[in-house]
Amino acid sequence: LNLSAQDNLGGSGLYQMQFSNDNSMWSTPEVYATTKNWTLSSGDGNKTVYVKYSDNAGNWSEAFSDTIILDRAAPVSPQGLSATAGDALVNLSWSANTETDLLGYNLYRSTDAIQYTQINLSILTDTSYQDAGLINGTTYYYKATAQDNAGNESAYSDIVTATPTSPFPSEAEPNNDFSSANSVASDTLISATINPLADQDYFKITTPEAGKLFIYLTNVPANIDAYIYLYDGTRNLISSQYS
Repeated sequence: LNLSAQDNLGGSGLYQMQFSNDNSMWSTPEVYATTKNWTLSSGDGNKTVYVKYSDNAGNWSEAFSDTIILDRAAPVSPQGLSATAGDALVNLSWSANTETDLLGYNLYRSTDAIQYTQINLSILTDTSYQDAGLINGTTYYYKATAQDNAGNESAYSDIVTATPTSPFPSEAEPNNDFSSANSVASDTLISATINPLADQDYFKITTPEAGKLFIYLTNVPANIDAYIYLYDGTRNLISSQYS
């Protein structure tokens, strides 16, 4: 309790105070102070504390009071948590809680199902969330909690997992040999891994006779010198391009 009182001008000065939970049964008078640890009545709900002050002449004031709502009951765990993987992201959704004093939800993520980190910077009020900026091929574990206006947080939900993947075919390593080049369909984007020291990656592309072939290199790191070489089926160099 935080307290503030003063005697009337010209009075004998503040001396004592006493407290009550029901304005009937009062505590033993004690010397006035601006703070007090006080035990409320049992149970949750509306809690009113009463205080009276006396001066050095033994005169007691009327009772003053303040009321709070005590809430120590946590919400139930979120139900129906699901995770759907995308390209470097995971879409999460869950069923809404029904508590009238619900504030929102928290989401926790892990890559080892042991150490979890909260991923929302502020309380979530929707029942869906997109976790972006992830690493394709990595399995992520998620669990959720619900939180009420009093700050009570529920137990964790069931754990769900998802593994983001690229919508484009990945390079199958090693494919560093001309004779065993990976077959790639036309109009296809390839997600390839570059060895920064030395790397030759071969892909086999079938095109219609007299057709045009367009090949692009994108997202090449600035410290990498990349070249495209176009060969025929017997490894005769047809064209080359520096990127």
